[in-house]
Amino acid sequence: MIRTETVFIVGAGASCELGFPSGSKLLEDIATDLDFYRNGFDLVRGDEKLHQLFRRVATEHVPEQIYFGAASRIRDAAHLGLSIDNVIHQLDHELAVPACAKLAIARRLLIAENSSFLRIDTSRRDAVPLVSLRATWLGPFLQLLVQDKKRSELEDIFDKVSVVSFNYDRTIRRFMPFGLSSQFGLSDEEARSLTRKLRIYYPYGSLGPLPWEGPTGGVEFGDEDAAALPTVAQSLRTFTEQIDDADDLAEMRLILSTAQRIVFLGFGYHNQNIELLQRMITPDAASVLGTSVGLSPSDEEAVKGQLSFFFRENYRPYKDAILRPLKCVEFLDHHFRTLVS
Repeated sequence: MIRTETVFIVGAGASCELGFPSGSKLLEDIATDLDFYRNGFDLVRGDEKLHQLFRRVATEHVPEQIYFGAASRIRDAAHLGLSIDNVIHQLDHELAVPACAKLAIARRLLIAENSSFLRIDTSRRDAVPLVSLRATWLGPFLQLLVQDKKRSELEDIFDKVSVVSFNYDRTIRRFMPFGLSSQFGLSDEEARSLTRKLRIYYPYGSLGPLPWEGPTGGVEFGDEDAAALPTVAQSLRTFTEQIDDADDLAEMRLILSTAQRIVFLGFGYHNQNIELLQRMITPDAASVLGTSVGLSPSDEEAVKGQLSFFFRENYRPYKDAILRPLKCVEFLDHHFRTLVS
């Protein structure tokens, strides 16, 4: 098990291993979904469910032409945009852009959930694709937590672990009960009760709770029903909004401030996200490890310098960041002994 206070900071690259779109692919998909074109009464381009939804959520103060105008603006900006968050940031003067964009994000990610191999028949244990999951970062992540543990010793497996997810998806919370059940023969309720102890923070919100996570229920994993989209979209934030829950913010600051090890998985090291983390950390000591897939050698050095400056400002003593051009699953396999030390 993990014995050192460790925070895993998770980015889009980690979810890509589970079949979710990268930031650039998400932007491309949203541009396609919002490329509405009608031929008479027929919609021949664009996503039908979003088109209907924009008409349904329109009000006297924000008529449907405002929504469709915002959709066109997002579509046009997306072709040369850096990310959907950047597009929203650039168009902050447009009244309906954030609402339209969040609905489009929610639509795309619920589609991704529905096509993921985590969208399984929960009534059949033999349907859980354990071999496929072992080939993603979630497999070795689970093994880091349960190494050398017996069923009677599981209560503390999350004590030294926290996750800060910059993704909206719910893959970690979806996976963990299945993983724990497969390893220890736990019932669904036992595995879910244990999973609730894993501290996961979302600086930009998420698709909301799964049905078993809260007293009021939530949206099923992969539910593509357009009726759920407004509720889901309300749980999302852009990087201009960021986290606004005082309790969550205080907890996130605490776990980052007391971490002895910080691990970046599939993280893009975008300036606004690094700056957000920097505002949450107070001096202590830490080692920093992370993946760097997709970074050129020169960009990797630039990121190391950025992290070194950032953490030297906050941590004393500090070792230079260790970055490796490995997929998240490979990174956790390669650094398994380090992470359980």
